Amino acid sequence: MSKKFYTEDVMASIKKQIKDENIPVREQYLASGYYERKMTEYRKQKEIVIFGSGNYGRDLYKMLKIEGIRSVKCFCDNGGARQGREFGGLDILSPQEAVERFPEAMYIITPRGWGDEILRQLVDIGINVLQISVFVLELAELTERL
Repeated sequence: MSKKFYTEDVMASIKKQIKDENIPVREQYLASGYYERKMTEYRKQKEIVIFGSGNYGRDLYKMLKIEGIRSVKCFCDNGGARQGREFGGLDILSPQEAVERFPEAMYIITPRGWGDEILRQLVDIGINVLQISVFVLELAELTERL
């Protein structure tokens, strides 16, 4: 009888190996081609707004900083309690205010079950769909929190 492999066990083993061997961030991704394409796309942007100021948005911001991408202008978030605050020296704005202040920016969505709704919301308030990028952190879930 063959041994069954469970995804959680395999991922836990890989995470432990990454941590133990101090593997650089860039090499921690199973989908490294995806990661590299996205970082190349983001390096070309003059202005970036990260939609979502929770853990996923904050992790993306930290990744961008590690990659030397300094064009992030702010976060935007639908959560009224987060609006008006800061993270990493960046304002957390309402989506409407972000669009008013940065109409030409690339808006990066880090969806956690709300990607389609956020995409529609941005288009409805005036952002061209070509200015919206989706960064799926689940493809990079090998990393521990940055």
